[in-house]
Amino acid sequence: MVQWKRLRQILTLDAWPAWLLTGGLCCAWLISYSTAKHLTDQVLYAGTFLQAIGLGAVALGIHDLQKAFGKPSLAAHMVNWLHNLKASLSKPVPVRGTLTAENMCVEVNIEGAALTSTSEATIEDRVKALEKALADLRKEHNEQVGEIRTNISRVEGLVSAESVDRKKGDVELLEKIEVVAVGGVRLEAIGVVWLFLGVLLTCIPRVIASFVPVQFSM
Repeated sequence: MVQWKRLRQILTLDAWPAWLLTGGLCCAWLISYSTAKHLTDQVLYAGTFLQAIGLGAVALGIHDLQKAFGKPSLAAHMVNWLHNLKASLSKPVPVRGTLTAENMCVEVNIEGAALTSTSEATIEDRVKALEKALADLRKEHNEQVGEIRTNISRVEGLVSAESVDRKKGDVELLEKIEVVAVGGVRLEAIGVVWLFLGVLLTCIPRVIASFVPVQFSM
């Protein structure tokens, strides 16, 4: 059962370039055969149809490649160029504004602690005040240490997530570069084959027809 599934996948999904190429050729032959009677015209129409679908396949393949690498399309480039041209030709609009001092506050952070005493306070009162000030300083120190540790843990989590995302992005980029560099079968490759056959058929239809008997051209 597993072998049949694997064989079906090989004959269908893995062989989509061959099926697509064959389907384009069959469509070109059917359209040319149904619209023309003579073989010369049929070859000419088939070549024209192959050129059209070949150009479309190449354009679609290039668009998918630009989309895979996150690059804008030619249409987006043209739209941005028109916007930039319009912005450069138009007069700059002055921007005026007023700044008011309402709802503004100044935050002052005072580090450390101040201890005041009067001559009337006893030694015990002064010791209690010192102990209270020391306890406040310890409490503030512990809170700051806890906040710093929390921030460090948050930063470590962000760095770890960023590292995982970067590794994943590097792997995807390497796969895309490998497909393009090695020459993986893509839609534009099939379009180039269609274009070649279309140019060949449209340039020399009479030469091809001359090699075929007359009875097959009717």
